Amino acid sequence: MRYGRALALDGVSLTARRGQVTAVIGANGAGKSTLLKAIMGLVPVAEGSIRIRDEDRTNAETRDVVADGTALVPEGRRLFGDLTVEENLKVGGYRVRRSGGSAFDEVMALFPELEPKLRIRAGHLSGGQQQMVAIGRAMMSRPRILMLDEPCAGLAPIVVQRIAGLFGQIAQSGTTVLLIEQNATVALDVSHHCCVLETGKVVLAGRSDELRNNDFVAHAYLGI
Repeated sequence: MRYGRALALDGVSLTARRGQVTAVIGANGAGKSTLLKAIMGLVPVAEGSIRIRDEDRTNAETRDVVADGTALVPEGRRLFGDLTVEENLKVGGYRVRRSGGSAFDEVMALFPELEPKLRIRAGHLSGGQQQMVAIGRAMMSRPRILMLDEPCAGLAPIVVQRIAGLFGQIAQSGTTVLLIEQNATVALDVSHHCCVLETGKVVLAGRSDELRNNDFVAHAYLGI
């Protein structure tokens, strides 16, 4: 994976399992966001492959990746600030094809605090509420794979606890959750498996409970 001549990802190999939260941690510039962009087809893959449910999705068109059941909550949320909360949520569900109950009702069940805000413009919400809308918008498509890019960045600790606590709940519904998070403590607390990315390479991977006790992770990422 390259940006021009610069190698952004080098030999990265990881597996995200259905019904589990897989976290990727690392410093700024490690290649975490680039990894998600490559999966979404937003940046080209020079070598290697991306497989989703045993199907090759390397360099697939982004619209095809989305239609196949992958949703991304981007860094910085990127809501439509002039649209209402309800309108932002409905944008996320416009391509839903699978049958079942109301995706909107399911999102409201996840984030009941958004219900009284539905007619308010998204740009007028707090950062935590905007992040809830961003996650809700992605969930409106009923994704098989939910990818989140730094969802806890810039949020108050109590809001981080509220939002991060939902990732396991979402995974339990059968969704594959791939979490990119610079806050290693949060990432390890809510995930089943974790990869440590440094300068575009996976330098460590394993069960999150084991990595939490790893001396390198404890010193470099947990401040212990």
